Amino acid sequence: MQFPDPPSIDGRLLPSFLVIGAQKAGSTSMFRWIEQHPEVITLPEAKKGPHFFDKNWQLGVQWYSEFFPTLGEARQAGLTQTGEGTASYLYYPRVAARVRSVLPEARIVALLREPCARTYSHYQHNARRGRENRSFEEAIDGESDLLQGEIEKIEADETYFSNSLFHFGYLARSRYAEQVEAWLAEFPAEQCLFVRSEDLYSDSARVFDRVIAFLGLSQFTLPEFVPYNPAGGYAGMSPEMRRRLENYFAPSNERLLSLLGPEIAW
Repeated sequence: MQFPDPPSIDGRLLPSFLVIGAQKAGSTSMFRWIEQHPEVITLPEAKKGPHFFDKNWQLGVQWYSEFFPTLGEARQAGLTQTGEGTASYLYYPRVAARVRSVLPEARIVALLREPCARTYSHYQHNARRGRENRSFEEAIDGESDLLQGEIEKIEADETYFSNSLFHFGYLARSRYAEQVEAWLAEFPAEQCLFVRSEDLYSDSARVFDRVIAFLGLSQFTLPEFVPYNPAGGYAGMSPEMRRRLENYFAPSNERLLSLLGPEIAW
């Protein structure tokens, strides 16, 4: 794979790579590990999650560029790559097309976690933050009504941001097949790398080596693979809900298998 020169605008580097999610699947850990590579330059402001391509699109590329190093800073450090990670990019409508319009050569990394576990972890994340006071069953049962019409609003209005879709798409965020299809419609497969989050944590060194090679970075060994944003302790979901979710996600998982092959299977 040929690696093009990193993009820039008005004297600042723009990302040559994005870690796009999924939420609660290890994207924070992956981004934090990548930014420790000696060939990657970031600034404190360029930490994971500017949310330009979902929440802040209307602010423009110039606003986005201010998160990243100047060309002079990069030259002084002898570095040429920068990137960012925002876990909602994988899922949120219109993002893939927006990224292609600004960063057509970007390399895309996505972590995919077993969908039942991701869904439940997402719910628990919201509950811990006081954002969710329904039971898990009530949240799942109410999702369709809560999100009804939101995608149409986003498609109709470039400036519209759906808080409901962003925060409460428990099932929607775990239907990976439709999200992967959206990204592969905008980017060639060789610019996209999809990794199971279970592999990220069970074989961190191997997965990290694969990712940095995909990004065109030299081999680099981290002294340790510290997980970031580890899940808090919570009771497991009921066996009945687990079976219900497994049945719900089965068609999406089958589509995903046909898209990405057996490496992404649960």
